[in-house]
Amino acid sequence: MQPAAGSEAGRLDKAMEVPIDPHDHRRMTRDEVSVSEVCSWEGMIPRREEWNSLLADSAGDTLFLRHEWIGIWWHHFGAGRRLAVFLARQGGRLVAALPLIEERGAVAGLPVRVLRSMTNAHAFRFNALARPGAEHALAGIWAHLRHRSRTWDVIRLEEIPSDARVIDPLVAVAREDGAAVGIWHGGDVPYLPTEGTWEEYHASLSKNMRAN
Repeated sequence: MQPAAGSEAGRLDKAMEVPIDPHDHRRMTRDEVSVSEVCSWEGMIPRREEWNSLLADSAGDTLFLRHEWIGIWWHHFGAGRRLAVFLARQGGRLVAALPLIEERGAVAGLPVRVLRSMTNAHAFRFNALARPGAEHALAGIWAHLRHRSRTWDVIRLEEIPSDARVIDPLVAVAREDGAAVGIWHGGDVPYLPTEGTWEEYHASLSKNMRAN
């Protein structure tokens, strides 16, 4: 997804409320959705309870999107990057979110400003968050991104599971707006199905595996 470029700015310690343009042709027909952007971890700390509540209701629920995990990830990998967490509210309630980071990158050798998922070798699952029935609020996040004062060139979202693509409404509306959207298969993530308790599983392992 691609629109512009700019320069780095300092971290902001509070959310910036940016309501959806009332003249936008996709204005919500239900209670109005407003979108804000949190630009620092200090601004995310007091949102722990409502964030985890939203995640628990979302089809994309995963450990790697819990408030606690994001905080640890940001502490270790946030240097040189800027937080960009987009929150959509309806009637004051948090109904959707998209946690991104902003960094400098390159495409075809050209410097670009990238908004991307919080993914790497230590966090290999990502998704948008949305309560059931509120997926339309992701279109509001896209509207915010289109009119964002800090311009960007590329949005790169990685490690989205194919069986829980909560992000699809945002992708669809980006396509409607004529953004260049590409989707590719990123590879399969191995996993080990388990049954019973942890103690039973641990006891079934060989001595070497238990030592690991």
